[in-house]
Amino acid sequence: MMPLPQKIILLFALIFCWHNSAKCQRIVTGKVIDRISGAPVEKASVYFNGLQSGTITDSKGFFTIEVPVQPQLLIISGTGYQTVTLRTNEVPENDHRLLIKMAARNDDLDMVTVRSSTYNVVNSRGWRKKFTDYFIGSGANAADCAILNFEDIVLKVSADEKLLKARAIKTIEIVNHALGYKIHFDMEDCMINFAEKTFVNSGYARFEDISNGSDKFKKRRDEVYLGSLPHFLKSLYNNALGANGFEVRQAVVKDNTERARVKQLMKEKKYRLYLSKEMLQIGKSPPDSAEYYYKVYIKGKDKVIECDSNLLNVDAVFITDLEVMKELYFEDYLMVTYKNKRINKLRQSPWLPGLELNSDFQNALLSLKDNQSVFIFPNGGASPTRILITQGYWYDAGAIKNLLPYDY
Repeated sequence: MMPLPQKIILLFALIFCWHNSAKCQRIVTGKVIDRISGAPVEKASVYFNGLQSGTITDSKGFFTIEVPVQPQLLIISGTGYQTVTLRTNEVPENDHRLLIKMAARNDDLDMVTVRSSTYNVVNSRGWRKKFTDYFIGSGANAADCAILNFEDIVLKVSADEKLLKARAIKTIEIVNHALGYKIHFDMEDCMINFAEKTFVNSGYARFEDISNGSDKFKKRRDEVYLGSLPHFLKSLYNNALGANGFEVRQAVVKDNTERARVKQLMKEKKYRLYLSKEMLQIGKSPPDSAEYYYKVYIKGKDKVIECDSNLLNVDAVFITDLEVMKELYFEDYLMVTYKNKRINKLRQSPWLPGLELNSDFQNALLSLKDNQSVFIFPNGGASPTRILITQGYWYDAGAIKNLLPYDY
């Protein structure tokens, strides 16, 4: 679970945004300064996370921004500074101006850590491609995405080459020609675990629409959004899962004991499987037959998913409801099936080792990192995003190629 003080800070910040925008479309003004020197920070980005609006500070550090109707975190980022999110003690009251004090980021200290025996800086084409395949994604839409300032991304790999971490010196600029957006992404945490085939990519994004109103982009955006993680979270928040084509069941992942049994039998009896293609096309194989051994041991998986027969009770997974957001918590996994989209079975779970999701429908597994809770917004946003672990069809949910603004 998230520590209580951190929760309270986040709650007050979001309630502030909602409260002021509920009365009217409020305009917030503020000033950004260096925390040590007090000097104004020029050209710092000020925006609400995941939306298409934002601004930058002027030469004196001042900014003006409109508060969105639906709550989101206010983000302030600047080159050489740690990214700031709205906190309770920084919330303006009445007509008082918001004052943001930014702390310098110690890149030298980070580089000392990078050069330790644990991690090494890498910049080869091969490592860049490995990073891009996760960060941007692969397949549809990925080829139409490009990072415009790759030189501002530092990659560091563990000595055993199982972990790859990324750090951005500046805001990452990405153009997605497939969906018609330019994305300004402030990276907070990015790590690829090649051994476990997991990808964590958390940060804050501001969008620019470069579609020029073309209908082809609207169609592509809808295709990406429908059945996506944000679509599911918005449906979950509004208790509209069935209406939007989702079926959700609580699930656990267990060892495939039958595969272990068959493996032991084959070892004891020294079975060798020489099966023709025609034999393997037999429908139902008799127990402990050669065909059965093949299907369970050779084609089977190490893990199996056991799902509750009943559909999810939404009230059981929201432990806090503050109208402007809800706190999500559950144990083990949620199996999410999107029945409005049939897909190729091979597309189900390319990054989920030892686990098969065998269905013609889009299936995904959702879990919470380290048994923590996460806040869900009415528009399908989540905070902190790194708490949500997605597998199966959503294996690339954090990839930039699929990133859409909440108000697209």
